[in-house]
Amino acid sequence: MAALTTLFGKRIMSGHWNVTDVCNGLLGGFAAITAGCSVVEPWAAIICGFVSAIVLIGCNKLAEKLKYDDPLEAAQLHGGCGAWGLIFTGLFAKEEFVREVYTADAGRPHGLLMGGGWNLLAAQLVEIVVIAGWVSATMGPLFYLLHRMKLLRISADDEMAGWTSPATAASPTSTTTRTTPGPTTAASRSGSSPIVSRQVADDVPSSIDKTISLRTIAAELSSRYSRKSCANILAKRV
Repeated sequence: MAALTTLFGKRIMSGHWNVTDVCNGLLGGFAAITAGCSVVEPWAAIICGFVSAIVLIGCNKLAEKLKYDDPLEAAQLHGGCGAWGLIFTGLFAKEEFVREVYTADAGRPHGLLMGGGWNLLAAQLVEIVVIAGWVSATMGPLFYLLHRMKLLRISADDEMAGWTSPATAASPTSTTTRTTPGPTTAASRSGSSPIVSRQVADDVPSSIDKTISLRTIAAELSSRYSRKSCANILAKRV
């Protein structure tokens, strides 16, 4: 449910399909259901997945507004969806399952919406605050230190050009590891921005129509370079 809601929700918002949305939506659902997977009904799990997708999309929008750089959506996914999962458990944990999984003691706290009162939900909210405090206290100084040492992020030029590690960027037939946008293609006009190395971009014959597809350029390059070299060149952003 989380994967499908994220997929269609982002499709409506952005106007195109993106497989990453499915993957992150699925992971967001996993993070959300973890806390209560053994104590909720299947119908409640569907609600959990639906809301977790909304939480993920909302957290991503908030990150954009705050200019928070998290391309993997890790904090939004594990933090936002994980926090929702704790709240969800405090709302939907069923007494029968709680007693079966943990102890058979009568009166053990269970979900607010399942007739269990506020105790479990309050405990879950306290847990969210404790986890957020622990992560901030341990990781905050680390990231601040990396920032002061200028190790927290790469340069703006590298961000714009596209960056990968030297181990994957270098190839036997090319000494260039920096990348720049190649010729304008139909693929780039549709939203995907092909990237080739400066050295190879200069080697593309001028006779090649600049509006041809990336596949055609790849075929032209493959006639000049090894398969491995072409893969390293074209896999930057394909």
